[in-house]
Amino acid sequence: MKILLVGPRASGKSTIGRVLADRLGWPCHDVDDYIEAREGDTLASIYTTKGNTHFRRVEADVARDLMREDSCVITFGAGTVMTQANRELIDEDVFVVYLRVPSDILWARIQADAGSASRRPPLRSGGREEVEELLSLRGPVYEEVASLITDGTEAPEELVSCIMDAALRRKGTDEQSPC
Repeated sequence: MKILLVGPRASGKSTIGRVLADRLGWPCHDVDDYIEAREGDTLASIYTTKGNTHFRRVEADVARDLMREDSCVITFGAGTVMTQANRELIDEDVFVVYLRVPSDILWARIQADAGSASRRPPLRSGGREEVEELLSLRGPVYEEVASLITDGTEAPEELVSCIMDAALRRKGTDEQSPC
């Protein structure tokens, strides 16, 4: 079994992934970190200099490699799950958690994260409106693949406990149970 975290930028996937992996004694694999390591550059630079097609190709390769692992936590980038081929990597041994966060909180988190602008690809037009637009496009896909939909505004320890409880309860069923 593996646990996969999905959600928009600033939903807390990396933070929750590290805490969850630590509690489980599993490794945590962040797709964004692996892309940067493979390319030797930041996501923003890769996206800007080599383009979306190259970025998504590398992202798909990394996702495919990481999804072969067992007993681990994997955090997908915000757009990783938007590609059908990446969604097809999710099988019955993957417990998918969608960290759902309202757009106003996402926007506040993006603004508060000084390192985000230098590391992440820029928002096209910026602002809360773009965050809302992306959330309206991606939210239904996150929900579609989710085994569990959580309130991503909860404290990390609470979210991790909820995720662990739900993963244990769900093992062997197809029920969606929100935290």
